[in-house]
Amino acid sequence: MKTQKYLIKAALFGGSCLLSLVIFETALRVISSQKNIYTIEMVKYAKTLKMRDPLGVLTHVHRPNSEAHLMGVDIRLNGLGHRSPELTQNKGANSERIFVLGSSITMGWGVPEEKIFTTQLANKLQQDRPTQTVEIANAGTGNYNSFCQFEIFRRQFEKVNPDRVVLHYFINDAEPNPENSNPLARYSFLAAYLNSELQGLSFRYANQKSLPEYYRDLYTPQSQDWKNTRGYLKQMHRMATEKGVPFLVMIVPDTHDLGADSAYAPIYQTIEAQFKSDGLDTLNAFEAFSTNFGGKENTLWVQADDPHPNAGGHAVMADLLFQKLRSPSVPGQS
Repeated sequence: MKTQKYLIKAALFGGSCLLSLVIFETALRVISSQKNIYTIEMVKYAKTLKMRDPLGVLTHVHRPNSEAHLMGVDIRLNGLGHRSPELTQNKGANSERIFVLGSSITMGWGVPEEKIFTTQLANKLQQDRPTQTVEIANAGTGNYNSFCQFEIFRRQFEKVNPDRVVLHYFINDAEPNPENSNPLARYSFLAAYLNSELQGLSFRYANQKSLPEYYRDLYTPQSQDWKNTRGYLKQMHRMATEKGVPFLVMIVPDTHDLGADSAYAPIYQTIEAQFKSDGLDTLNAFEAFSTNFGGKENTLWVQADDPHPNAGGHAVMADLLFQKLRSPSVPGQS
């Protein structure tokens, strides 16, 4: 008799928990259909625009010729999985093609295609070189680090056949290779939201240090992850150089702290100095971002819970790259 009572209580408890989960899941789905929630939009991104790597090397790749409405904007991927127009099949002699690699900032998360930095840069360069055809292949992919970017570069370099390569470098690109996410999070918005919160708590309590302190340790000369990352970039540089293709690294800052006294600034300087010592042409974007957004960082964000750079940040990146890549001025012309 007691056993039966325990079973009934257990069943009631289990049923109540299940009902609560269903209610929370339903509520979260209703709310996210009316309001963009960063974590939930990332789940939608994983389900609609990402797929398993056919070669099994990476955790994911972009799904070619796919599209989705995410974070309030339309995202279209071409046949190579790039967020940019299809490349012309036969590149003319009087054309310039730039291969851009990076992560979600590079892809232009939360920014309309016409306002992402690669589109703005292509328009600026086209005006600067009216007799040429300018194409930019934007291979930015969310949740990629330097190893992933190297792997995509290795696979697509010959296909893209670029005249120049630009690698977007973010401060967490030296972290270890990403692992496959919780499979339940791909189907449950509630599971994805809780998983994201738990990861944040786990990081804070496990490391017992601030984020700047964590990154300073990541970029010490003894850091194996930093050594590996430098190796990937040097391989890309070597492969591009062997084909006579210039290779540029652009360091893009974390948007949480852009003040003149930012604890991140010395870390960017360390990264820049090492890249230059490794023979890499390097552009550090921190100063430009600090000048435009220091002390008002939240005006740069896509939204309050999403610190990806908005269209204003992409305009800064486009202008920096244009000043770097524009045609040399001709004597006698203004």
